[in-house]
Amino acid sequence: SGILNTTEIFEVSSNVGTALTIKKAFGEQPQIFLNALKNIGVQAPCGVRLAGESNPMVYENVGDGRWSGLSLTQMSIGYEVTQTPLQTLTLYNAVANGGKSLRPQLVERLENNGQVVKAFEPEVLNQRICQPDVLAACQTMLNRVADPEGKGTAQYVFAKSPYRVAGKTGTARIAGPNGYDGRYRASFAGYFPAENPRYSCIVVIADTRSGVYYGSSIAGPVFRELANKVYATDPSFHTTSAGLLAENCRLPGSKDGAQADLIQLYESLELPFQGGSAGDWVTVTTGDSSAVLSPRSIETNRVPDVRGMGLRDALYLLENAGLQVKTLGIGTVRRQSIAPGSDLTTTHAITLELS
Repeated sequence: SGILNTTEIFEVSSNVGTALTIKKAFGEQPQIFLNALKNIGVQAPCGVRLAGESNPMVYENVGDGRWSGLSLTQMSIGYEVTQTPLQTLTLYNAVANGGKSLRPQLVERLENNGQVVKAFEPEVLNQRICQPDVLAACQTMLNRVADPEGKGTAQYVFAKSPYRVAGKTGTARIAGPNGYDGRYRASFAGYFPAENPRYSCIVVIADTRSGVYYGSSIAGPVFRELANKVYATDPSFHTTSAGLLAENCRLPGSKDGAQADLIQLYESLELPFQGGSAGDWVTVTTGDSSAVLSPRSIETNRVPDVRGMGLRDALYLLENAGLQVKTLGIGTVRRQSIAPGSDLTTTHAITLELS
């Protein structure tokens, strides 16, 4: 509630706030907005050496016959423009790369029997897409979107990741022959680690028709799974230096759930943990040096609180309580349609939203 500044508008992905901001800045001279897009390169293909890259559809001037009084605000939230995912990611790479835009390349070098035959140097498309202060503001906004301690649309997606992500969620309606009919395109684009970018990725899930269609709910978790695998398999993210371990490494996050399973997991991996109780269910709080298991009460004839649990444990509790369970998304339970503690005798079905 209240008035949002530009960073907050970006953080919570407010279409209204974005449209009003762009209209206030460029409403009298929309051509300046189009010129700025041209300067940062979004009107041109990125030139990846693959056959078939399509040209982006981005207005170059307001004299275009398709331009209308709505075009400026529509473009500000991603409509009336067309780009390939790789073209969009090229812009994110520039933000991650200190403002320098590079042409995407598929081959770093050619080798023959271990000898480098030819090396391909990075090709600069734009030495600096914007001023340093503007770049810093963009990086801050991208960081805020996925900050676990913030209010961004992806705050929960990376809450237990051992690295920080900078990125942006996207949710777009897809028009058909009869207008908009419940079809959506969900996306998440970003880079990690946010403080020292090494990798970038864009996930686009086209034409989703399920009950959950937001980028944070279905595209964000896919990005997270890919990033987790990269993080786990890239040795440069890991070190045996005791000093660095003590200063930078964090214990892996864990879902809440069955105490016996969690204790077995921590003991098998030789990870430190504290707590435990006589009950069967616990909430896990991951600290810098130890995981703390706190008792989680499950009341008879009351709807269990399964938020923070994985789907297996949540289904076990809810179905044993006599509830029919519908699930939306994948990952950890973030929301449940019936409040925890509600009277079980008055309800028979519940919907879980996972991300």
